[in-house]
Amino acid sequence: MLRVRLRLRDRNAAGFLVERLHRDLGPWCTLAHTVFYEPGVADALLENLDRALADFMHRPQIKGLPHLLPSDGVRSLVAEKRV
Repeated sequence: MLRVRLRLRDRNAAGFLVERLHRDLGPWCTLAHTVFYEPGVADALLENLDRALADFMHRPQIKGLPHLLPSDGVRSLVAEKRV
């Protein structure tokens, strides 16, 4: 049900997404772009990205993430990885 809410860009579902991003980023990362600007979503995504990239099962989903994120989300991602 949460996936449907996120695909419909339900802003009230963002808090549930943040919890899942902290718990298991892989299956949820491709839905982060739908509510990217809601509080906590971008931070949860960027904080857990390295851990998700280490997971071979979800790596293809994570690698496609820059195509889904808004342009400033990609900028944040690149800036964080440069540091």
